Amino acid sequence: MTEQRKRSSGVAAWSPWTRLGVWIGCTTIIGLCAQGAWELSGADLSLLESSLGRSVLVVAALASLLGLMTADRHPLAEYGVFVGPDWIRSVRRGLLVGAAFFALYHFAGWWSGAFRWTSEALSGRTLTAMGEILITAIPMAACQQLIFSGYLLGLLRAAAGRPIALLGSGVLFAAASVLGKRSDALWSADGGWLFANLTLLAVLLGVLRLQTGSIVFPTGILAGGLIIRRAVWKTHLLTPVEGHPWGEWFQRAADTRSGPLLGGLLLAGVAVAWWRLLRTGEPDVPRESPALDASFKKFLPFSNMLALAPLDLWLARLREARWHIEPIYWLRLVWVLGASALNTLLTLPERWLAPLLLRHRVPDPVLIVGVHRSGTTHLHNLLALDPQFSVPRNFQVLNPWGALLTGWLITPLLGLFMSLRRPMDAVRVHLFSPQEEEFAVAGMTRLSPYWGFLFPRQIDRFDRCIYWDALTPAEQREWESCLLHFLRKVTFWRRRPPLLKSPYNTARVTAFQRLFPRARFIHICRHPQATYLSNRHFATEGLVAFQMQDPDPQDNYVTRFLDHYRRQEDAFYGAAAALPPQSVAEVRYEALTADPLGEVRRLYAELGLEYSPRFDRRLRRYLETVADYTGNKHPRPTPEVSVEIERHMGVYLDRWGYRTTPTSPAARAA
Repeated sequence: MTEQRKRSSGVAAWSPWTRLGVWIGCTTIIGLCAQGAWELSGADLSLLESSLGRSVLVVAALASLLGLMTADRHPLAEYGVFVGPDWIRSVRRGLLVGAAFFALYHFAGWWSGAFRWTSEALSGRTLTAMGEILITAIPMAACQQLIFSGYLLGLLRAAAGRPIALLGSGVLFAAASVLGKRSDALWSADGGWLFANLTLLAVLLGVLRLQTGSIVFPTGILAGGLIIRRAVWKTHLLTPVEGHPWGEWFQRAADTRSGPLLGGLLLAGVAVAWWRLLRTGEPDVPRESPALDASFKKFLPFSNMLALAPLDLWLARLREARWHIEPIYWLRLVWVLGASALNTLLTLPERWLAPLLLRHRVPDPVLIVGVHRSGTTHLHNLLALDPQFSVPRNFQVLNPWGALLTGWLITPLLGLFMSLRRPMDAVRVHLFSPQEEEFAVAGMTRLSPYWGFLFPRQIDRFDRCIYWDALTPAEQREWESCLLHFLRKVTFWRRRPPLLKSPYNTARVTAFQRLFPRARFIHICRHPQATYLSNRHFATEGLVAFQMQDPDPQDNYVTRFLDHYRRQEDAFYGAAAALPPQSVAEVRYEALTADPLGEVRRLYAELGLEYSPRFDRRLRRYLETVADYTGNKHPRPTPEVSVEIERHMGVYLDRWGYRTTPTSPAARAA
């Protein structure tokens, strides 16, 4: 299959100009809706003339852009969204360059006499303002670079070539930066200098993005400049000297960004950067590696899937951990506690009212079971296309206490910070993606192994929750109550059988049989060697996006995996032996990927499920959209690891038919 055919459907098939028009149109519609809502409510707010209005436009632009990027089939690295292992050095270098440039510019203005130093401006209030500037500079710069030096530059480049793309994205950056300024000020000579300088700044950052292959270094430069400029002028450390002959060279209309001297320096910077780009060319960004390095995922604060769990649940887990949080996760902790506290207040009405509304019986579900990285997500995505099922979605499991009524007050905001792809395998995700109910259980009770992902130093406390017989009778009742409460929300509007997927349900067949005597199970397996290697990758590339502390090198998810792998499969087959006919079916991951339509039909026939024409059409369309997906490639295991896999899973290598010759398809798939 050629690269062109792989991307021949959906948003990726649109022309760059169409995608650009859709982005601008969506942003405009959201902005107009916000303006209309303000006017209907009687609020005296203007979309363009208030800081709140401009913030709404920025959020709308970012949300629309993320939506397009989610639907786009192109690798994110094509748009400069690539954070390699040296990202800390790149950010520091960028911060130093940006801060030094603007600091020297202001120093030159003070030295020439155009600016006057105001020492009395250093007060507690100004120091607080500086703290706010330091906290917000990098996120603001990152958002701007993601939009203008990232996705938009990539779109325009594909449509019109590199020079026009740089100029076009620069003009859009300048236009967005001057939103809210009076039209008479913009059309004046001072406004012209401001617009030209901002365009030159954006062009310079765009050239540096192309030269480095990533938005990281330009983000650092922009953040460093923001810190110095805002710290100087918002705290009034420097004030212009009236009538000084050099004054209009350094700034116009009380804005140093409009100074002609700054424009000359930026133009020189663009010329040098462009010359270097022509001389050295653009680097080859590795498209097959993760877009975000694991060390960056540890720093990223917005990725925690349990951020909307109630504050009392979070505080109890933190007390158990004795508040042992490494410094690199402090920003993540602040984000989590803030989001949790806000959501706890917003969901209180639903927590009180939902038990009065949710009294219906949950239909007997169909459960997909199999350990992590054995293909459960792929199978879940396929079967979730069947309209006969009610399927838990991301927006529900992220906020289980608000999944019915109040969740839409905050869940869409969290969606802005969701990764476009899963951190361990680059599978595309969004708020409406099918998702496993285990996240909802973890967001409602402590009785989930997923809390061990967040607090790996307490992994033993949470790993026992994998096994039903390890829970006390009171804990079993609590777990059942939370699960049923959530499933009643999932099936409230559509009383159809839930389609559930949780790897840890592999060891909970007995629990589901107690709750749903007619539940049906689909067990998926994969070559144990491939499963182990994928889980090892999951631990390094996926769990770092959730954890609040570093795991013990000797006792962690990877070192425990093979033991849990064997125990979960033993528990499944022990319980499955007592299931009635047409209650359980099995599929191998390798067979499912080779012939998905045939395997799905076979599973439906074995379980007595209806395979409808509507489902078949959806399934075929979906398979076309994921035809270009390639999984992770892992290095072969060491002999010691192979021995451990054989010791733990040898019996299942035989049972699942993987004990084959080295040249067989099953062996090659491993």
